[in-house]
Amino acid sequence: ALLCAMLHFPFVDEFDTALGQMLSGVDRERLKVTGSLLDGCVHDYPVDVPDGGYCSMGVSMGTSGFYVVVSLVPARNDDYDEPDQPVQARRALFIGRVKGLEDLDRLIETYTVRCCVISPQPEPHLIQKWVSGFRFAVAQTVVYTNDGLSEPHWDRDQRRVTVDRTYTFNAAYEEIKAGLWWIHADARDVDNGDFFAQMKAPTRVRDMTDGSLRYRWVETGLLDHYRHAHAFDLFAAEIARKNPPAACAAMFGPPLESTLLADYGMSWE
Repeated sequence: ALLCAMLHFPFVDEFDTALGQMLSGVDRERLKVTGSLLDGCVHDYPVDVPDGGYCSMGVSMGTSGFYVVVSLVPARNDDYDEPDQPVQARRALFIGRVKGLEDLDRLIETYTVRCCVISPQPEPHLIQKWVSGFRFAVAQTVVYTNDGLSEPHWDRDQRRVTVDRTYTFNAAYEEIKAGLWWIHADARDVDNGDFFAQMKAPTRVRDMTDGSLRYRWVETGLLDHYRHAHAFDLFAAEIARKNPPAACAAMFGPPLESTLLADYGMSWE
């Protein structure tokens, strides 16, 4: 009788977690970036921008400064004559916390940043003024939605990216899990260890408060500014890739088709 009464429950989603964990060692329901995943991203590589190269930048603003991730943007496979070549990893060239907007300007110039995605909170007017000061729309603000449904949308005129928070963290997690974002061994000590701690802080959990099965990322007591900065950096890289090298002048060009969104059947509007 008990089994019959429970037939309407989604058994696959509700009851296979323990078995799946025994078989694969991974809890498909409760995802999080772990120390072992980050250790798998550690490599030795040059930290300079090669001739003709450019970078992306993600910035999350906190009460004590700006948390920044800058990564070298590799050419995508379809930019080559050999599309079967493996996907190239993005390489972090700078990870750290800076004090002011002038430091962000310096980083943009030093690392040839083609696209920066920055959270406008908690100083939206200050950040919007800074973003609008770039002639070629180098900087974009990001606005999170939390409904788990909204497709990513890039408003070129407003220089704003709107994206669901869960989608963003999922995409960033998948990049780290696949080892497609490289960091140096000394990243463990960045900001007195805060970088590693914040990257591991959020956990993805199930949310059935409205009666339907959804997932959301929640913090576990630690700030997660670096996790947001990495996610914004990933979006910035996708925007930068879809624009020609000419100083971001084509930021207002035709609609973008992002491989980051391909797994979700979505495209930039």
